[in-house]
Amino acid sequence: MGESKVVIVGGGLAGMTVARELAEQGLAVRIIEASPRLGGKATAHRADSTGQWEDHGYHIFPGWYVNTRRLLRELGCDKYLVDFHRFHWLRRGEFPRLMTMLELSSLPNIWHNLNVGVMPFPEMLLSGYFLIDLLSQPFRHRFYLDRISVAGFLRSRFYASDRIAKAHHQFTLQAGSIPYYELSAMTLQKIFNGWGKVRSPNLSILSGNLREYFIAPLEDDLRHRSNVEIHCDQEVVRIETDGARISRLWLRGGQPVPGAGADDLYVLCIPHGRAHALVNSDVYRSERESGSGNPDDQVYLSDLFQLRSAPMAAWHVRMKRRIPGIPREHVNCADSRYGISFIDISQTWSGLDTTVLNCIAAYYEPLSQLSKEQAEDYLLAELLEYLPGVSRDDIAVTYLQPHMREPLFLNTLAAWTFRPKSTTGVANLFMAGDYCRSEADLTTMESAIGSALRAAKAVLESTGRRARITELKIPALSRWMMVLAKYLALPLVAPLALWLKLQSSQEQTTSGK
Repeated sequence: MGESKVVIVGGGLAGMTVARELAEQGLAVRIIEASPRLGGKATAHRADSTGQWEDHGYHIFPGWYVNTRRLLRELGCDKYLVDFHRFHWLRRGEFPRLMTMLELSSLPNIWHNLNVGVMPFPEMLLSGYFLIDLLSQPFRHRFYLDRISVAGFLRSRFYASDRIAKAHHQFTLQAGSIPYYELSAMTLQKIFNGWGKVRSPNLSILSGNLREYFIAPLEDDLRHRSNVEIHCDQEVVRIETDGARISRLWLRGGQPVPGAGADDLYVLCIPHGRAHALVNSDVYRSERESGSGNPDDQVYLSDLFQLRSAPMAAWHVRMKRRIPGIPREHVNCADSRYGISFIDISQTWSGLDTTVLNCIAAYYEPLSQLSKEQAEDYLLAELLEYLPGVSRDDIAVTYLQPHMREPLFLNTLAAWTFRPKSTTGVANLFMAGDYCRSEADLTTMESAIGSALRAAKAVLESTGRRARITELKIPALSRWMMVLAKYLALPLVAPLALWLKLQSSQEQTTSGK
């Protein structure tokens, strides 16, 4: 087994990270990638219409991306990070008036956020209390929190209100591309634990496109290693098994992956939909007959069917002029039907003389059956509703990326139960990807890298080598501090919630008359 090769199916961020970690430990690694280049969803490309780099959506690096930031440092890419300490909300038709939210690094900042106007002060206070309440829930309730939505958890609390529910729906939709009535409470708990513990910077972005400033340096690192082979434009379409082990991979065109056999190790680093299509009945049989199949919580490869993805569209809007009043940080469009948010990258990327909005439509599913041109027209029409004074005549070119073939994994209810571990019941098959289990629950670059570190460690351990690989733990707030805060604030929260409910009841009675 010491002479085994490691064959990595998928050259996205997870596959590249697995390859780098294993090559660092002296293993021979081969990456098999279906597309013409590495990077997967975490990349950028030049648009044919403009020749400009177009990211696959803007990418953020919160302070709690501990494994991602470590990789950036090791590649020398951390010098490209631009720190942001605030973000903005924008209501329809109110530009250039913005509601600016500051990072939670001081009491004055927290007080500012409570009074910023996203909601009336009392409900902003109760919204903050909801997060404290959620963060105070013990780890032993993970089974419960994974099976109740953010909406369900909130509605079970005595202080809930329609306005608080609406605000959290908007946040979760734009942060995770999933409505709050589908997002598990466990996922939101993990997100706010990280953001609450690492308060500054709120987040960072790269000073250029993801391809040149992150993925290309990572690819160069791999290509300069003598024990790494990279094969692009080769799509694996079938897995062949021999008893409890994978014995061969077949490429599109009917050719086997040369030199790969039952003595080698295999890591699937492809989206869960493609992985589910790839692992056939022979693979399932091998897993079941091995007597393993992750008996602790019975995660099988067939459980990939339970996971769900949805497209998250990105598009660039290149203006003919500078639009005054647009900040350099991210802007969330409040109550956007498509979950639109954007950032003006011309204020951080060099060489851009006019405003360039890198936009995301987190809720693209309603437009997914339209043509690309029709969908783009709907999105642009809504974006301009938020920017009075800006018209279609101000726009030089738009470039929409629907990502229908690269959907984003959604952290729906009970998803954790079915998310694969780094090991499987097939003796020489391992898994990595942003949908696999990791410290980061939300679909992010951090989850892709974290799961890759787990997979690389599992591969090394299977060879009998010492695994000198560590997945850093995401910082978290002290639960006991949250419990203390929850009960200390209760004498204020209880009468405030009662007063708001009485006020709401009176308003309904008045409107009923």
